[in-house]
Amino acid sequence: MISSRPARHAVLFWTSAVALLFLQLGLTATWQSEDRWLAIVREMIASGDYFHPQLNGELYFDKPLLSYWLIAALALMRGALDEWALRAPSAIAGLIVLWATRDLAGRVVGMEAKHIAGWALLTCFGFLQWARLGEADMENLAACTLAVCWYWRRRESMRFLDYLVFYLILSIGAQCKGLTAVVVPLLALLPDLLREGRWRAHLRWPHVAAAGIAAALYFLPFWLAPQGGIGGPAEGARSGLDLVLRENITRYVDPFDHTGPIYTYLIALPYYLFPWSIVFVAALYAALRGRMEGRAVRQWLLPAFVLIFAFFTLSGSRRNYYILPLLPYCALLMGAYLQAGAGIRVLRYTVALMALVASLLLLSPLIALWPKVEHLAGVASLQDILMATTLPAILALAAMAIAGARGQPEAKSLRAAMAGAAMLCGSFFILQQPVIDGFRTTADFGREVAALRRAHPDTDVAAYREKPGGRLLFYGDLPVPVLILRDPASLLDYAEPGPRQKLVLIYGKYRDELPPSLAAATPQVSEKRYPWEDEGKKLQAWIVPAR
Repeated sequence: MISSRPARHAVLFWTSAVALLFLQLGLTATWQSEDRWLAIVREMIASGDYFHPQLNGELYFDKPLLSYWLIAALALMRGALDEWALRAPSAIAGLIVLWATRDLAGRVVGMEAKHIAGWALLTCFGFLQWARLGEADMENLAACTLAVCWYWRRRESMRFLDYLVFYLILSIGAQCKGLTAVVVPLLALLPDLLREGRWRAHLRWPHVAAAGIAAALYFLPFWLAPQGGIGGPAEGARSGLDLVLRENITRYVDPFDHTGPIYTYLIALPYYLFPWSIVFVAALYAALRGRMEGRAVRQWLLPAFVLIFAFFTLSGSRRNYYILPLLPYCALLMGAYLQAGAGIRVLRYTVALMALVASLLLLSPLIALWPKVEHLAGVASLQDILMATTLPAILALAAMAIAGARGQPEAKSLRAAMAGAAMLCGSFFILQQPVIDGFRTTADFGREVAALRRAHPDTDVAAYREKPGGRLLFYGDLPVPVLILRDPASLLDYAEPGPRQKLVLIYGKYRDELPPSLAAATPQVSEKRYPWEDEGKKLQAWIVPAR
């Protein structure tokens, strides 16, 4: 349905994958929680201690070590720790996820499903979002998907080396994100293992020995690191293993944060699968009603999907991105559904939806009266606005028109949907996100602080009431740990001139608490504020001169 020339199709797919995952990858400042990884790796490289991740000098073992090491390795090889080094491991992991998903689809569902599932996964918003973020979630997804793929490749006759590779993949995934990299693949394989008592064939010593070796390698970094971390038990620091268990097991059974509602993933999946959400819902409905061909769908794929979804839903701790390991199975369901040619009407609805989104983008400069908004914001040029609206719309509409110009109705609709999804989702990250980044101010403020410190190198740094986030630590090139002034008395004492010049970072909401010596002066650096922003959430940097 896609192409009668597999080699040409493979070249097109992998070229598109590399372009969508790597173009403009390091252009924008950190998003979401990326700043933690960047700040922690910065401290690792500066201290030479790669076994005790620290954020502002405090032990931060909430995530295992390997995700930090991958970023550090790239930074050291390139001679620079920057946004590209931060995100490249996730983008590479995204390529692994795509390969494993395609391979799994070809082996279990069908060769046509292999192509469809690959394109559907590559061009859905959630996959691209997390494959272009410098966190540990895409590495976790890569391990989960690759382990299941490896099992199906070696399923009929697994030997010691096969078991060892399988469990090493789980161990690597667990050292990137956490124990979900172990649980999710085992849940995914459970329906196949239970069918016809297949699990009995794995009750062998080579299996046990391989699992033991991989477990030992997982625990090795924790054994190498002294218990309690740099702070030591006297300062109450938990060991890295304690913190990993807290983040994975305690959070699951007795959550201390991230307590989203039980319907969290019912909303998250369609959001992450956009613009394939309609197709996925139709595919899931067909599978649940037994209308999808293929024993693998009924006996393995659908039960595996249900088990993984139930596992995340039954946890007390829920955040929308926890469900990412389910995306490849959604792509497999869509591949199985569309390869039978059953989804022509649904595909037409999907193409119509994308055409509507592209048309709204095309008209948005006129609808939103952008010249007036541009004057108010003073940040985005007309060229930037057209780059973020008109160009993506033209690309998406043109791609859908060209891809759907010839062929059978099913093939035309499928190609148009894939081309439109690639252009719409890809344009958001490659063209639109850099424009949005121009409205974000913390990184620019940090760079100004870093320039100020370079101009005055012998300067102590403190922050008032709140710890500086990872974004400010990195872009401000702040010395760690930054002193935290907890109350007005400590700020008053810090504002007294001493033998060294001092710098104090304070949010606008605390400005009334400044001592007279600082309140009467002007801050050396102020974070830019737009008319719609709250001044209390903006940072300022004040210099306390030396005696």
